[in-house]
Amino acid sequence: MTIRLYSVCFYQIVILLWLPVLLFSQTAYQSTEYTTKDGLSSANCRKIYKDKVGFVWISSDKGLNRYDGNSFHIFRHRPDDATSIASNSCNAMFEDSQGRFWVNTDEGLSLFDRAKQVFTNFYPDTTVLPVIGLSYTQMTEDVQNRIWIGGYYDVLIFDPNTKKFKKSGWYDFAIKSGIISYEKRNSISQSIVKKSDTELWILTVYGLFSVHTPTMTYTYHANPEVNDYWAFYIDVIDPEGVLWIGSYDDCFYTYDPKTRIWNHHVCPLSNISYANQMLHIKYYNRDTMLMIRSRQPYFYHIKTQTFSPFTFIPKAKEKAESIYENFMIYGDQMYFLKSEPTPFIHLRKKQVYIQSKKIPLPKGFVNNHSYFTKNGKIITGDWLKGQVILCSQNKCVQIKDQFGSANLGSLQLYYESKNGKQYFSTSQAVYVLNEAENKAQLLIIPNASNKVQHNEFRNFTEDSKGNIYIRERNRGIYILQNGQTNIEVFDKTLQGQYFSALHFDKLTNKLWLASEKNGLYIIDPETKFIEKYPLTKGLSSKKGYVNDISGDEHGNVFLLMPGLGLMYIQSKSKNPNFILALKA
Repeated sequence: MTIRLYSVCFYQIVILLWLPVLLFSQTAYQSTEYTTKDGLSSANCRKIYKDKVGFVWISSDKGLNRYDGNSFHIFRHRPDDATSIASNSCNAMFEDSQGRFWVNTDEGLSLFDRAKQVFTNFYPDTTVLPVIGLSYTQMTEDVQNRIWIGGYYDVLIFDPNTKKFKKSGWYDFAIKSGIISYEKRNSISQSIVKKSDTELWILTVYGLFSVHTPTMTYTYHANPEVNDYWAFYIDVIDPEGVLWIGSYDDCFYTYDPKTRIWNHHVCPLSNISYANQMLHIKYYNRDTMLMIRSRQPYFYHIKTQTFSPFTFIPKAKEKAESIYENFMIYGDQMYFLKSEPTPFIHLRKKQVYIQSKKIPLPKGFVNNHSYFTKNGKIITGDWLKGQVILCSQNKCVQIKDQFGSANLGSLQLYYESKNGKQYFSTSQAVYVLNEAENKAQLLIIPNASNKVQHNEFRNFTEDSKGNIYIRERNRGIYILQNGQTNIEVFDKTLQGQYFSALHFDKLTNKLWLASEKNGLYIIDPETKFIEKYPLTKGLSSKKGYVNDISGDEHGNVFLLMPGLGLMYIQSKSKNPNFILALKA
């Protein structure tokens, strides 16, 4: 997470101070605990799923819970109602490519009708499953829109078009290949997840398999170190295709299918039972995983391969210590399933707050802007000397460019791109920050003298293709195309002066550029077509200029206009919806 020093709402406040630097602290969580007294159907909860509508679903041994953030609605099986859920013993949940919501239960598969709030149920028979009435596990969808269901004895395939179950062939393949020599714990298959459009991963007590679904061809991915994979789960497939697999008593494994190499990871020491347990793993952010063992969640820092405890303060103190069993992370909210006395915990991030942090600035250093880098250091600049330094809590180091120069200019803005690269702008130029070596790479402007143009570089924004746009006060926009090391003027036809704000709208893929004297421009980066937007729209006869622009992925754009207030525009319609008038 990139933490900026002086973003309150989105109005940038320049902080002038000597030693204390105001920084946003790491966000804490607000905890809400739920029990059966609060409407939860059971203390034995199994799985969590958040649907496209926003409801959180919790399966249990006594019905299916739908949680709206405050209260629960329970769906239970009723023998006299064919439209009730197939069984009270509910397991995994899944939404298919058509948005249909499925629940597997101990008796069969249930399809939820959101409009009527009822279920249609489908039941396998003994021709495809030797023993009916044993729980199923994870589900996923193949390229033919069939649903694959893990469970005891075999993996089943359900076709929503024919409404029929059939065997997947996994069990027969494992028997014929000699992988199964005797039955282990009812031959359960624990995880079924997508590998690609045409392939699935299947993790069973006998090991890891992949299947090419159009041809039904299976491949076994052996791990010679493991004999029994009971309670192993595929929790994460990272961007490189590496599987992260949690276990009941063997910490966790990673498997790279490209190299076919397994890596076994060792958990922190603990004096509890099953000390090497790491049940489930989820991404917390790009560089960190969150993992749970029975008594404690842990952060796992991917780059350093180290653990640190994840803690939060429960709203209500537990009378007895409960055991973590499952969890999910959705945006800035977390959901934990535990044993009694607190079977369900909902964590919400608290509002960001400001704290003071001291850094050992050099004597006579007049700092202007300061930011947290992605690794927790502080980058700050000397307004008078035009120098930039990188500080930890114990020391500050001067940053020099690739030519050995420390005259970088007055620090303006810091930016971390989607691919993790770090940039900063100064009054003179734009740089790539090499935090590990305390160096900066000057981005060259071809056919120009970089520091003799009276440039005033300011903020960054990034499009969906990874191209980065940098606002320059006098020339409008410079572009750093994805994969390039030079920046260049984006469009020389832009007319204006004192360009004051730049924003990329994700919904329309357009750039919004404001000028203090000539209003607002909306620009198509592909065609470079420029539309002039009249700032008097919605302002009656008042005229204002835009000091800052911010927005979200839904096309809501906000313009801060000193002397007038806040203008809100929907980027597709371009109509101002309201003005928040301020007296300040």
